[in-house]
Amino acid sequence: MGNEGRMKLTLVVLQVCAWAAVVLSALGWAMPDARLWAVHGFAYLPLPLSIVMFAGALVFLTPPGARIFSWISSKEYRQASPWVFALIALALFLTFSVKGELLGDGVLCTSRLSHVGEMQTIGYKVTPGRFISQKEPGELIAHEATFLIVSAIWGPERAITRGADAQKEHNERLEKFRALAATTYRVLSALAGALAVFVLIRFARSSRFILSRSRFWLALLSSGAWLIFFGYVENYSWVSLFMLLCLTSGARAAEQGKSFPTFAVLWFVLAALFHFVAIVLLPAVIYLTWTMKTKRNDKPPISLWKWMLGFAILGVAGYLWVKGWKGWISVMPLLPQWSKDGYAFFTWKHFADLGNLLIWSALLSIPLLTIREQSDKSAGKSLASNFLLLASLCGGLFALVFSPNLGMARDWDIVSVALWPLALFAAIKIASLDFSLAQAHAALGALLAILLLILVPSVLVQANEQSAVIRFRDLLALDRSRSAYGWENLASYYQRKENLAERITAWREAVTVERNPRYLVNLATALKLADRIDEADTVAIAAAAKNKEFAPQLFYFSALQAKRGRLDRSRALVDTAVALNPEIRLGKEMKLWAAQAWEVDSIARTGDVAAARERGRYYMRQDSTNSYWPEYLAKLK
Repeated sequence: MGNEGRMKLTLVVLQVCAWAAVVLSALGWAMPDARLWAVHGFAYLPLPLSIVMFAGALVFLTPPGARIFSWISSKEYRQASPWVFALIALALFLTFSVKGELLGDGVLCTSRLSHVGEMQTIGYKVTPGRFISQKEPGELIAHEATFLIVSAIWGPERAITRGADAQKEHNERLEKFRALAATTYRVLSALAGALAVFVLIRFARSSRFILSRSRFWLALLSSGAWLIFFGYVENYSWVSLFMLLCLTSGARAAEQGKSFPTFAVLWFVLAALFHFVAIVLLPAVIYLTWTMKTKRNDKPPISLWKWMLGFAILGVAGYLWVKGWKGWISVMPLLPQWSKDGYAFFTWKHFADLGNLLIWSALLSIPLLTIREQSDKSAGKSLASNFLLLASLCGGLFALVFSPNLGMARDWDIVSVALWPLALFAAIKIASLDFSLAQAHAALGALLAILLLILVPSVLVQANEQSAVIRFRDLLALDRSRSAYGWENLASYYQRKENLAERITAWREAVTVERNPRYLVNLATALKLADRIDEADTVAIAAAAKNKEFAPQLFYFSALQAKRGRLDRSRALVDTAVALNPEIRLGKEMKLWAAQAWEVDSIARTGDVAAARERGRYYMRQDSTNSYWPEYLAKLK
């Protein structure tokens, strides 16, 4: 097939991808609970807005619509300073920030920083050793350092109070710290995104092989990974920036024929220090460095295929060594019987998730299959392509074997980061095609349609707190067996919103998925706040039965039942706590009090109130610190 034939074929494949996105978006719109999480954004937006955007995508797939956009994108503002575009991007990222902090580990990120702020406030030293065992040490250090600086300026001060007021003050202070932590993450995420825009603009303008910057940007924006920069409260924004810096620096060094990719190596090291997912770039960086070194020494370079074969052998050897087919650290087991919940590589759910992931992060990798190097056979272009291709393949392999602990729909972030090389490689390749004018218009229309169908709806859904929460609940239903942690996050969200009914529902869902004693205790606490004491103490008993460390919770519920006049239940709760944990603190004292309270109440029920009052006063003198006796005697008539 000639060059012109391949151009036509590539354009056809690109348009097929766009029309596939149209069809799948329509299905996701109609069935948001189906496993089409990459394209169901329209279902959560206001109907008029969804109709306008969907119709816009269809218009851009027509020749007139594509020509209109081509005319707009050809104006002089394209030559503005990269800093101008970076500032515009920063404003967009902050304006349409992800709300709710529910996706990923947003709740954990803000909770961690809020407790660090609280410990600093009360004078407790926080050691830096906690960063060593984490997979994202650089991200954690950067966010915490910024948070501490911000807290020192705008953070809450510690007031000296005691009793119930002290606990109230503590909770209010934690909430203020949590809000500062969320703002810290949002601003740093948007800042990393703005710098990424700056870097990519400079790269696109300096690369000799990008013929259409509009095509490059639209192709790159087809990746849902950009959501990471929209104020996303997680630890993936800065590693994304450094990975993009590594990829663009390496490609530029190869294009320019440099003898050593100094900046690519430095950015890779920094990216890996910020998050270990950047290790997917290691084979490509080694290949680029070694090839440049052999070229400098006038030695024949090792072909890309030999490099790929060598890395493949090492990968397979490691896979066999750890018996990865049965599942390993974040590695997907092959068969359902090797998975606790039946989610494995060879299941329809996983293949559906991989399809969603392809659409979400790297849809334009499909046209790459039809693109062949054109007449320019320069060594620099070939080396840059090989570097990006190897990085893309390693990122794709990571996505294939990765085991999403939360379900792929909620673990999209780390996999999308690993697929940045593929998204960038596809954008460069599509932008380097020497289309005719009509073909270029059609390609721009298809790319813009994909943008309107995938990234834009996702950003708008997550920028609205109500729609973000509704979508999150639907995602939990998709992977119910792995949704316990998500329900925990949702319960924390409803706690901050003071929505007790939904908080109880969320904890109950978490308990249904996983009988975790901590979830049971939290459910019991929420039920207690709703004055559903009988339900609450039953749940508390279940928590203590699973973990005896929670047995003291039953003493608290015993006191509540005693104040409600249910002395039989109160005594039973104390007996249950002591039976579950014979070494429980204050066990003997609580058994004695429960027996005394039951005795006095039994006397009162016979009608001899005077004798009951006398016996109660006697016990009160013995235990003058117990608030139960004054309250009980005051009500005794």
